[in-house]
Amino acid sequence: PYLPDGVVARYYLSDHAYFDEERLGKRMDECGADTLLVTQKDAVKMEGFGFPLSIIQLELEVEEKYWKKIAHTIQRESSHIRKKNKNET
Repeated sequence: PYLPDGVVARYYLSDHAYFDEERLGKRMDECGADTLLVTQKDAVKMEGFGFPLSIIQLELEVEEKYWKKIAHTIQRESSHIRKKNKNET
């Protein structure tokens, strides 16, 4: 994945992972890092941590063909739900 210049090490955690302040601080010390590069979502979870955070802003761009597939899936599922609700009444 893309990382900006100056990154001294990588330490990936899975989505929704628990952030252990002591463990992250130790890893930063091992690597000689003076800040931790995180997403906006993860920065919220680390606000009280005792080290500086650098926040990277991520952008998502979805191609038109995928929007069409998403819209089709929503329509199909909505139709199933409406039919199910109609049959239950």
